[in-house]
Formats: sequence, structure tokens, C-alpha cells
Amino acid sequence: MQQAMIKGFFLKTLIKVVKKKKGQEGLKILREKMGDINFSAFKSYPMTIVDTLGKAACEIIFGEWTDQKEIEFGKLSLTEWMNSSLGKTMMAFVGNDPMKISFAAPRIVNTMSSGMDVNVEKLADNKVKITIKNIPLHVNHYIGVFEAIIIYFGYKPNVTATILAPRYFEYIVEWL
Repeated sequence: MQQAMIKGFFLKTLIKVVKKKKGQEGLKILREKMGDINFSAFKSYPMTIVDTLGKAACEIIFGEWTDQKEIEFGKLSLTEWMNSSLGKTMMAFVGNDPMKISFAAPRIVNTMSSGMDVNVEKLADNKVKITIKNIPLHVNHYIGVFEAIIIYFGYKPNVTATILAPRYFEYIVEWL
């Protein structure tokens, strides 16, 4: 299976979250945990770096890494991305419709990464099933991401996740 890769732009966004929440001291701790954090925005890096960086950032921001903190970090990272130039541009294309952005998810993911397979299926007018294959992140990260998107559109999220196989997750995303 092809190694999943992520653009440095997204890694830089995660680093901005640490800086915004914990300042220069947080960046110093992140450098101690990760080493070099000067990622090139348009270079591709192994997706496993996101998992390592995310767990380190969680520990710095929340004081510890837990499954629940991973959800919160997913929300924070997606919110930061949506406020970036690229995020604002991509969100402008999908408007304010959760269903529309759900079906745009494969294109959005493929803009920032490669080597993952994202599929979306409509289950109801306010509910989709999203499957992601070859993702080396913790399953809860995307629970937070999907919750943040639904909240962004002004709805109450109901997101559940199932691990179908290693690195293969299914999410049921509903907005109320």
C-alpha cells in the first residue's frame, strides 16, 4: 500500500495552533519533542509525522494526550486550517452546506495529502458515511475534524467512528 503523505502546509498549521495556544514556550517544547519543525509548505512528508506532531501538540496544549484530547485537537487543527488562506478558499467553494462539503472531502484531502482513499456515501439528508483508508492518524482525530466542520455550519454534530481494519476507519457524520 502506498505511504500516505501530507503537505507541509498542513504541518505548519498544526505548529501555528501550538504557537497560538502556548506561545514561544510551547514552540520550544515542541522543538524538544520533535526536533526540526521547519517544514516546507509545498513539500510532501510522511503522514506519520502528523500523528507524532499531533500527539506532541496535544500534550503541550492540553497537558496530556488522551483519546478525548485527540478529538479536541482535531477540532482545533481543522478550525485553524479553515481560517487559513487555503482553508477559506476551499470553504468558499463549498458554501454553507454540510452535505456539499462531505462530498468535497475527497478533493480537499487530496489537495493536502496523497496515498489515502476517502469515500462518502449519503445515508440521509443530514447524515453521511465517510470511509478513510490508509490513514496513520488516531481514529479520534477525524471525529474532532468532522465535529468542527458541523459546528462551523451552525449544527450540532453527532459523529461516531468504527475501526474497520488497521488504518481503515468509518465515520457516521450527522448534523442536527
